[in-house]
Amino acid sequence: NDPRAQRLKVIVHRLTQQKPPLALLEVGDWGAIPESQRRGVLQFLLQDGPSEWSFAALRQEMSIELLEVNTRDVGLPVSHVQLQIMVARNDVVPPGKLKDAVAVARLLGTKLPRSSVQDLLLDEDHSLLQSVKQKHWSAKTSADISKVPGGTYTEHLKKKLGEEWQQSWFVTTAETREQKELNSVYLQAEKAGLDTSSLLLDMRQNVKLAPWSDDQVLPGANSNFHYCFARDRPLIGREELLCRGYPVNRLKLNGLQDEQLRSLAAQAPALQA
Repeated sequence: NDPRAQRLKVIVHRLTQQKPPLALLEVGDWGAIPESQRRGVLQFLLQDGPSEWSFAALRQEMSIELLEVNTRDVGLPVSHVQLQIMVARNDVVPPGKLKDAVAVARLLGTKLPRSSVQDLLLDEDHSLLQSVKQKHWSAKTSADISKVPGGTYTEHLKKKLGEEWQQSWFVTTAETREQKELNSVYLQAEKAGLDTSSLLLDMRQNVKLAPWSDDQVLPGANSNFHYCFARDRPLIGREELLCRGYPVNRLKLNGLQDEQLRSLAAQAPALQA
C-alpha cells in the first residue's frame, strides 16, 4: 500500500504489455535495504510476488539478469550500492548472451582504476573555492578564537598552519560542537592507527556512529557535508557533486549558492563513470 511502490507496479505492467527488446532498470537506493533482507526482496520480485508486482511472468519470453554495483568500483570516490535489472527479449538477445554481458560488467568492476576524493578536490587557490570562503566562511574576533576548544586536532592545526590556523574553517566557521567533534574524531583515528592524512568525516551523522574512513571514499553517500582532514576544511558543494560523477564544469550552476549545491549533491544519485 506504500504509494512509492506503485512505480514498480507500473514498470511491470509496461514491460508485460510492451515487451521492449531491451530494458535497463536501476534501483538507486538498493543500499538502503539491509543485506540480510535483499535476498527476500529479490525472491519476491523474481518468483514469489503477485503477478502485478513480480517479473516471474516475463521469464517466458524475456531473460532477466541482476547486477549489484557499488559506485566506488566504477570510478567514483563514494560508496553507493545500486541494483541494475537487465531485461532482454529472447528473440533479440539469447539468454546466454545476456548472462555473458553481465559477467563482463561484473569483471570490469574489479579492473577499473579507482579515484580518490583528493583527486577531485579543487586547488586551494581556485577562484570558486576562494569565492565560497569569502561569501560563506565567517570571520571571528580574537576573543572568539580564544574560545576554540583544545584537543589533538587543534594542536595539529596550530603546528601545521602556524599563525594561519586562525583563518582556517575550523576556527572561523565551525561551531563549538563541530570543533569538539573534529578533535574527538582525530584522536580516535590516531588511536585506531588510521591514516589521518586521508581521513574523511561525514559531519551530518552522530560521531558515535563512527562516520569516518581513511580509504579516500566518502562515508555517507546521502550526506552533503564531509570534512577532509588533509585540506583542513569541508568539501564545498561543487566538490560534493564532482565526487558523485557530475561534470560541474559543464553544468549551468551560476546563481546557486554553496548550500544549494550541497542539497543537490545529497539528493542526486551517483553517476557511474
